[in-house]
Amino acid sequence: MIRRPPRSTLSSSSAASDVYKRQVSTQSTGELGARMPSNKPFKKKKSAQATGGRNVKDRAGVKARKLQSNASRSQSLAALRGNKRAASLDARRSTRDPPKIVAFVPLTDAVDTVGLRNEIAKQAGQDPGPAHAPVTVALDAFKMKGRFTLFCPAMEPLAVMDIVKVADIVVWCCSADQECDPITPFGEHCIKLVKAQGVPACLGSLQMRSPNPKPAAVVAARRDYEKWLHFHFADKPRVVPVSGEADVGQLARFLLSLRLKAVPWRDMYPYTLAHSVNAQKHPQDEPGRCTMLVSGYMTGAHGFDVNGLVHLTGVGTFALRGIEAAAPPTAQCKSTEMQEEAVTLKLFPNEQQESLISENPVDEMAGEQTWPTEEELQEADQRNASKKKMVPKGTSSYQAAWYLDPEDQEEEEEEDD
Repeated sequence: MIRRPPRSTLSSSSAASDVYKRQVSTQSTGELGARMPSNKPFKKKKSAQATGGRNVKDRAGVKARKLQSNASRSQSLAALRGNKRAASLDARRSTRDPPKIVAFVPLTDAVDTVGLRNEIAKQAGQDPGPAHAPVTVALDAFKMKGRFTLFCPAMEPLAVMDIVKVADIVVWCCSADQECDPITPFGEHCIKLVKAQGVPACLGSLQMRSPNPKPAAVVAARRDYEKWLHFHFADKPRVVPVSGEADVGQLARFLLSLRLKAVPWRDMYPYTLAHSVNAQKHPQDEPGRCTMLVSGYMTGAHGFDVNGLVHLTGVGTFALRGIEAAAPPTAQCKSTEMQEEAVTLKLFPNEQQESLISENPVDEMAGEQTWPTEEELQEADQRNASKKKMVPKGTSSYQAAWYLDPEDQEEEEEEDD
């Protein structure tokens, strides 16, 4: 007897259909030409030993190997995570990278950007120096380390644009008492210029004028200032209220953890923020001239070309006498000043140096309409005398000058066509 699959399981992949396929027919018929059913044979699984795999019967060995593989896998993953963490920390703590440039831009009249910069420098154990001079500090807070060059530009639009061109982080500084102070027209103008030029990573600083402000006033002022910054910048920068040393440490923590924003056009040229500028006399200098010595950290996609030209903002374009590269400060050295004595590379220009003449000489007579000279008139008369024209009989020389040559007439007809 052949068992049929039930009506509800007509699919060939069902269990009942599989049972039907594996049955062996034992029924025979006496009719001539009767066809015996050919059932599909049962598919036996191939032995693991025949295929070169592990023996499925060795359950204890399989379990031991599985536990060992899991332990080794977790150990390798832990080692990989540790290597990545160490590489990330080394990259952050590496002193071979130039320090990040931080620009403090004032938006209100009562804000003190120089005082904020000095507080950060003092907390890092560094002398602030002059008001509008860059100071490089090494910050260490919350298991994070980094070097930063702090700079406060003058309250001039061009000065703000120049420092934002090279700054990695811009701190927009605002003041508040019970509420945020109104943004000055200078601050609004600087915001527009920076947005048109290219915005790097931003951070907001809210200086509270009172030493012990009320928490509710701080929260309200911070909310208003954040709303204003989020309206102007799409990356929604954070705002850090500053009213004491603890808040200065909080600002340092945000500087260390802030993700930098790449500005595409900066990768086209190298640039540097001058830490010191000195004038010295060089043997090759002409009388009345000197050589300017500029030192700073070079940033950008590629280095300076010793045969190229450099442009100093507000001064002009100059040729290079040479380039001296100093070794970066070591990790044990806590000083952040430039190591001028540890010079490791010296480059000098050769005959392929570019010239300072970048424009063609101006011809004052170019494009001017002047009267012909006597020599030019004589040459024109001689040239016309050699040509013969076919004119009517009795035509004067003055009238003959108005007749065109056949060649000139053909050229005019072609131009008309």
